[in-house]
Amino acid sequence: MRRSTLVFIFFGLIFATLVAANYVATSQPPIILRVAVDPLVEAWVSRAALAFNAQDTTISGARVSISVVKQTEAEALAWTPTTRHDGWIAASRLFEPSFNPSQPFRPLAESLAETVLVWGGWQEYVQAITQDGLTFDWQAVQAAAKVETWERFGMSALRGNVFLGLPPASTSSGYAALLSAAASYSQLDNVRRDVVGSVAFSEWFAPLKLAVGRPNVSLISTLATQGAKRINFALLTEAEWLTNLNAFQDKLVYAYPAYNVRLDFPFYIWDDANTTPTQRDSLRAFADFLRREEQQRLLATYGLRRPGGQADASDATFRQGQAYGFSAELPRMTFISTPDRTTADSVIRLLN
Repeated sequence: MRRSTLVFIFFGLIFATLVAANYVATSQPPIILRVAVDPLVEAWVSRAALAFNAQDTTISGARVSISVVKQTEAEALAWTPTTRHDGWIAASRLFEPSFNPSQPFRPLAESLAETVLVWGGWQEYVQAITQDGLTFDWQAVQAAAKVETWERFGMSALRGNVFLGLPPASTSSGYAALLSAAASYSQLDNVRRDVVGSVAFSEWFAPLKLAVGRPNVSLISTLATQGAKRINFALLTEAEWLTNLNAFQDKLVYAYPAYNVRLDFPFYIWDDANTTPTQRDSLRAFADFLRREEQQRLLATYGLRRPGGQADASDATFRQGQAYGFSAELPRMTFISTPDRTTADSVIRLLN
């Protein structure tokens, strides 16, 4: 047999083997990995997961599929070996002190996206609390909450009590808002337990707690349907405001708090004795996929920034937001550092 014929047969066999191996891999049901995701990035990650799954990604000869599950930080921090998912995209590394030592979370990516806190308030109420030169921030809101009603505040045209909207402390934005309040009170970027637990802080925060009443998991909906009669001001994330601008147009005033929280969406894997190399490599591949340019470019559509705080000013979402006081380039602010576990627990209980 001629040498060229043997070479042709040899490479033909290799090609057939590769085709057969690929057929076996793609014809088998995929390994499904469940990734819990903070609600703030659920839409973006879900869209990316669809694109990732459509690629028929193969790891170690096995096809991999990502299933996205929406969960709050409180739900993820309650995981056990029998209730856990495979990965978790949290809202912030600020939650790391709350990890239970028995929970084997290991970081795969320090940051996939970013957002910060932003105040939103109905124009007439913001004008009332800033008329004496105060900026629209915690001190101005606390001064109004301290007297409880708008009539006592000297605004007889504004009827009813002072209402402040905050998400529950069990959510990422709710916890971040409480950290911002404590830091604003102390004027320090590190929230300390001796400050949060002091009588002076309790007296300062008590009117704010009264103005909040029951924390609201659907503040945007409440603001849109019930208006100022239920909430005068609210502190939410920039992403939530930007993706709901059409609901309010120019009726709200927005402002970035001076003491802010960087929600940077790290990606963790639950890495215990039952985690296989294929699972580790698959979740790492998904983390890398989320950091690709084509996925990062989509962040602005959901009101999110890239890691490090960069935003595309030409994107329609941020371009629309600029007309209402949002900025593609973050204004000067102080970012709060990660508190220890004891302090974090004290902050979470502030609204109890």
